[in-house]
Amino acid sequence: MGKTWFAAAMLAGAWALATPVPAQAVTASITGSYAFDWSYGHKVTSCDSKGDSKPVRAEYYMNNGGTTAVENYGGNGTCADSAYESSLVNRIAACRGEWYGWSCGNTVRTGY
Repeated sequence: MGKTWFAAAMLAGAWALATPVPAQAVTASITGSYAFDWSYGHKVTSCDSKGDSKPVRAEYYMNNGGTTAVENYGGNGTCADSAYESSLVNRIAACRGEWYGWSCGNTVRTGY
């Protein structure tokens, strides 16, 4: 019984390691704004977390080379979702509107 149990445990462990695990959503942020990917890398959300009148946006970069953004002008506590992208989103950045344009935080890789 010892060898059979050990062999079964080894096979179960090998199967678990071979099973693909989907990447988890990541969050990018800058003071007063955050963005995250979801729908297995096909959508992005931009959220405003600061009580001022500045718009926020999430810039995102896709595997097909495309770059786009989802902007949120709703104010504090609101979020805006991107359209469903057929290409996977591989990087995101959170941005805030400033008088001179957009100020963005660090770009974060999504794992897709």
